[in-house]
Amino acid sequence: MSVLLKNVLACDGGMERARYMSVLVEDGRIASIGDPETSLTADEVVDGKGKIGLLPGFVNTHTHAAMSLLRGIGEEAPLMEWLKEKIWPAEAKLKREHVYWGTYLALLEMASNGITAFGDMYFFMDAVVEASLEMGMKCGVSRGIVGPEKWKLDEGLQLADAWKGREEFVTVQLAPHAPYTVPLPFLKEIVDAAKDRDLGLHFHFLEAEWETGYIRDEMKMTPAGYLNASGMPGA
Repeated sequence: MSVLLKNVLACDGGMERARYMSVLVEDGRIASIGDPETSLTADEVVDGKGKIGLLPGFVNTHTHAAMSLLRGIGEEAPLMEWLKEKIWPAEAKLKREHVYWGTYLALLEMASNGITAFGDMYFFMDAVVEASLEMGMKCGVSRGIVGPEKWKLDEGLQLADAWKGREEFVTVQLAPHAPYTVPLPFLKEIVDAAKDRDLGLHFHFLEAEWETGYIRDEMKMTPAGYLNASGMPGA
């Protein structure tokens, strides 16, 4: 199946501003870009002048998509109060179906804003993948690991095994939640597991102003020293 988009407003990295072009799409991929009045033909021709702007799909690199269901809860609270008193108690009540529909809602909103791929850290990740594939979006998924419980790491590794070799639409990372929720020895274990499996890492780090002081006062390290101690690649 081929589609020729004529007179679409498009731009690439080599131009200072957008201009009208014609874009040939074959089997879902851009095959050719040319002048607005091109002689190219296709199975379907669409005149996009005044209607279509063509951009690559955006990537939302950090989400907890199912939290669309928790929107507005404790918005003005500081981070730890928000987590401990509002979010974690609400999340404890969520079931797989809630995560599926919350993710689906978030993906509808993403798609309406040009987002075609996203990275997600949460739980019931099979539900996240299911919603993503139904929407035709690409996802990088990771089972969030809060606390020292090894079974959460095991779930993350099982997720990686389940989707190994299917990276065109689904990639899997390991996701230690944050320095203030994952003990450093366990973080090292997670990092080692990621290296052994050639998996990426998805991690909250310095997301609040107080976190630098927490790492300095509680762990007697600088933030850079903490990352180095964890064994994270590139740290």
